Amino acid sequence: MNTPLKNLVKLMAVVAIAANIYSCTKTPTSTPTPTPTPVVTCDTINIKDDIKTPTTWSASKVYVLAGSIYLKSTLTIEAGTIIKVKIGNRAEIGIATGGKLIANGTANKHIVFTSFSDDTHCGDNNGDGTASTPQKGDWLGIDICNNSTGNIFSYCDIFYAGSFYNKALYFSNGSGTAAISNCTFAHTKSGDDKYEYALDISAALGGTTVENCIFYDNYKPICIPPTFSLSETNSYHNPNNTAEGNKCNGIFVYGTTLKDNTPLVITETEVPTVMDGYYGIYANQTIILKDNVILKFAPGSQNGINYTNITAPFVVGNGAIITSLKDDTHGGDTNGDGTTTSPTKGDWEGVYETKSAKWESTSYILYAAKP
Repeated sequence: MNTPLKNLVKLMAVVAIAANIYSCTKTPTSTPTPTPTPVVTCDTINIKDDIKTPTTWSASKVYVLAGSIYLKSTLTIEAGTIIKVKIGNRAEIGIATGGKLIANGTANKHIVFTSFSDDTHCGDNNGDGTASTPQKGDWLGIDICNNSTGNIFSYCDIFYAGSFYNKALYFSNGSGTAAISNCTFAHTKSGDDKYEYALDISAALGGTTVENCIFYDNYKPICIPPTFSLSETNSYHNPNNTAEGNKCNGIFVYGTTLKDNTPLVITETEVPTVMDGYYGIYANQTIILKDNVILKFAPGSQNGINYTNITAPFVVGNGAIITSLKDDTHGGDTNGDGTTTSPTKGDWEGVYETKSAKWESTSYILYAAKP
């Protein structure tokens, strides 16, 4: 092959290689249109009447409550069901004599109780676009009363409740029982009143349990009776934002006397436990504070533990602290008032005990009238 022809062939090869490289690396002139995220919508069913016969609410539907309804028979709610309550000062779900609520959600399909203005669950069911947004206290909450027993709340979310009583789920009028697990309580209304708790089981009957629940963006997360040993599996912050807790972040105990022989065992260390009653605890049963527990007492001249002449043991673990509710140094700002108050000597009465107590060397009593 003559030289000019060889040079021509070489030139053509170089051009072909360059074109191939360019075609592999050049930026496309346009980008593909992304597939839009589908808008989740659900069939809507309006509920106006009380539940008087055994009833099931089906998954992937929105049940809209125009006002209060009362359960006088068993209501079973399937996993993935959404319940929205229209805005009203006393719009509630009441579980009365003969009634029972079985709400068994799953980890992937929660059952949601929320405001009619909440568009994040099954869409804009009130049809107003972005004109309304859910607010704390849009509806009253869930009331277990009149000895309704055997209620189940599993993987349930209760949002934007608390009108009038400033509670989301509570027991009243003869009380009842419930197994509450893996539930989330958030955005409950508060008026900064003493007795406001997202979950109030202080009047619940024996057999009620609370496990693996999440509490955040409430005034006070939970109130228990002094005979109830609360599981330490619950958490008191937003799992997606650990800095978001509750205004008064603690476990609140309301009552004046430990009445039976069941030990009161306090194990939670994420937040303090607070004795929130007006008067002291007169103990006739075992009290055990596990290691690193913080126990706080609301201010009051008689607010303390009277263990005088009681033979049941009072056991205080290593690193445990018993102090004033105003003490923000230990366990944070549990009374939710910022720097408005600070602890002083005599904020609470103290612990009166004789021969029964067992104290670890690193446990402390602070700001009491008498050690």
